[in-house]
Order: sequence, then C-alpha cells, then structure tokens
Amino acid sequence: RFLRLQGAMDPLNGKNGENSELLRSGISDVVEVDGGLGNTSIFAGSEAGAEPVHARRSTWPQTSALIVADVVGTGVLSLPGNFAKLGWAGGVTALVACYPLNLFTGLLLNKLHLAYPRSVTYGDIGQELLGKPGAILGFGSLYIYLFLLLGNYMIVIRKTVQEILVEADLCAVPACLVGMAILIPSNQLRTLHHLSGLSVMSFATILAVLLICIGFLLGGSPQCAETPLGKLDVWECFGGLSGFVFAFSGQKIFLEMQAEMKEPKQFALALNVGFPVLFTAFFAVAAVGFSECGDRTPGYILDVI
Repeated sequence: RFLRLQGAMDPLNGKNGENSELLRSGISDVVEVDGGLGNTSIFAGSEAGAEPVHARRSTWPQTSALIVADVVGTGVLSLPGNFAKLGWAGGVTALVACYPLNLFTGLLLNKLHLAYPRSVTYGDIGQELLGKPGAILGFGSLYIYLFLLLGNYMIVIRKTVQEILVEADLCAVPACLVGMAILIPSNQLRTLHHLSGLSVMSFATILAVLLICIGFLLGGSPQCAETPLGKLDVWECFGGLSGFVFAFSGQKIFLEMQAEMKEPKQFALALNVGFPVLFTAFFAVAAVGFSECGDRTPGYILDVI
C-alpha cells in the first residue's frame, strides 16, 4: 500500500490520523509505505526520497549492541560498592535476581510492541491500553525519570572531565559546560539506528576502563576506600539493592529500539544475546572489586586507580 497525503488536509479527517502531528507542524507532504505488520515507515518532506521519521532499518545485532551500550553505563561504576554493602550472599543474589526480572520486562515490552506496532514509547502504549490517562501516565513518568537521570549523568560527566583535566583544577560548573560541549556533536544523531556504531564504541571504552580498574585491583596495590563500610541497616540495604536495579535498567528505550527494527520479533533474540554480556561484565567487576577491597570497596570504581 502506497499513499501520499497532499496539502493542508484536516488531520482529523480520513483514515490517517496517525500523521496529524506531522501535518500540524507544517509538513505539506507525507508518504506512508506499509510493508506488512510492524514494517511501516512514515516519510515527511517535499521530496519522495525524504528521510523517514521512524524507519525500520536496525538489525537484531545492532539492537543487541544498543542494549549492551544502554545498560552498561554509569550504573556499573558504583556496582562494586553496592555489592560490598550486601556481601557475597546478598550481592550474588541481587545479581542473579535482576537478570531474569529485567529479561522478563524486556520480553513483555516486546509483546506489547508486537501487539501495537505503531507504539514508539510508553505514552503510546498507555494511550492504547488506558486512553488519555494512560498516555499522561506513560509520558509523564518516563520524562520525569529521564530528567532526574540526567542529573546522575551530569555528575559522572563532571567528575570525568575534572579527572581528565586535573591540572586545570576545574570546579563543577565549568567542568559540566565542557562535558556538554563535547556531547553536542554526537547529540545531533536523531535515531538509535545511527547510534549503533557509537554504541559499540561506548561499550568498548567502558569495557577498557573496567579492565584497567580490574588490573589495578589485581595488581596488588589498589586504592581502596580509607574508611570501611558501616553496619548494614535497612537504608543501606535498600541503597545497595537500588544500585543493582539501576545498573540493569534499560527498559526506558526498549520500545524505541523496537520501533526502528526491521523485524521487531527478533528483539527477544537481541535480549538473549545482550544480557549474558551484561551479567558477565557486572559480576566480574563487582566480584573482583569486593574480593580485593572487602569492606573498603570504594563507591566509585574509578577511585581504585
């Protein structure tokens, strides 16, 4: 099916209400190509060869790389400290428990996307299931979470810039501004498909840093924390568990990943390939950090260098 919508049509009329936002924004030409269930691309612009708004071009290996790069992020840097709070029994239990729980939620999101293939994010799923209240809940909770998550990322970016430019002795605000300037070029990539190459680079750099930290830990002279951990109480326990939950969190963009896949049914395969890599990396850095530093395991693994 090939359909072209011309001119300033009323987006509420006809059978293509899904293009209403494009038409309201001044787009005068919309082309929709439907290659079957779950393979629809919407093209916007005055030229027939315009870039698709939501093109399905990603393969399952690219999506698997995105999953690994998304999940293996700042959370892994604090994982050894959270592991130390819970000890061997609690830490291993938390890791083993988080694996199937997060895999299950990923598979559940895959079923939802296959049932509602035009859904790109949580607000869309909420709209399909609960109407307007569901859309408000989905969009609201997601964007509030992402806004708060940016604070965590800015702390890590600031600390990283300060450690790289240690001789410049930058305070927090200039270091954050430098980090933001560095990120501007890569932030111009507007689709996850375009980020698949960078995701491999991201995982490779994080893996290299983790291997360097493990090398320092096993080298016999790690810079462990000066003060040992205190007695484990309820709040410390919840703090440690939340660290594991945060380290495994990637569901925030699982729907967006599927919206760009050629075959969304293969998202389960991407999960089953990516999650063992995540578990191996998490267990290795957490176990080595705790075994070498014990109750003096630093809350930020880069501090061992």
